[in-house]
Amino acid sequence: MSGELLPCPFCGGEAKRVTIEEKGDNFGGDVIACTGICGASSHVEFGRKENLVSLWNTRMTTQQDSVDVERLRAAITDAIGKADAAFGYSFNLTRLVDGEETHTLTMPGHDRVDFDDRDEGYALIAERRNRARADAVLTALSLPITQRDEQGAMAWFGSQRRLSLFFYSPMYGDDDDQSEEWRVQRESGPINDREWDTVGRGNTPLAAICAARLSIEQGDQDGGEG
Repeated sequence: MSGELLPCPFCGGEAKRVTIEEKGDNFGGDVIACTGICGASSHVEFGRKENLVSLWNTRMTTQQDSVDVERLRAAITDAIGKADAAFGYSFNLTRLVDGEETHTLTMPGHDRVDFDDRDEGYALIAERRNRARADAVLTALSLPITQRDEQGAMAWFGSQRRLSLFFYSPMYGDDDDQSEEWRVQRESGPINDREWDTVGRGNTPLAAICAARLSIEQGDQDGGEG
């Protein structure tokens, strides 16, 4: 059950192992989730949980997969750098009466805000900076890339609350025709009767997301079945 977790293979974010304590079908199970921008997660593992870390740490070794991952990382890093460079504000002490301070925050695109508590002002600055970074990353990842139907795939996936992305590796007892691949699953049903359907598959995370998007949007056009 122990072992060092590799970064998220999708966005390079830090991975964290969590034991589910919320009552429900998954109570007591363990899951590994990305704490970065994409929020990808593993399947939920019960019992001895001996394979959870090794499956998360499994990496595809194809050259195309490496190229895709590095391209995503470079796009995210560049977008955050540009967002930080464009982010500006002024936060100054503007009033001092009987020992009571008032600090005023001015920021392009926002109304001026006064604070009696300086820490509250810095908290708002941090919140707006993180929001600007997230917006920049989503914009960068939604730009057109080489393969058909991939435009906006990352932004679309981020807006889908019932979808999860994971790397599937067949184990003993699985069908012989199954192979290692990325999969997108969709959650449905009430909390005590959840179901997960595979809606997208691919050799890379992006390919699986694009396949899921095409499947779901086609299903919506045909009457709502995904």
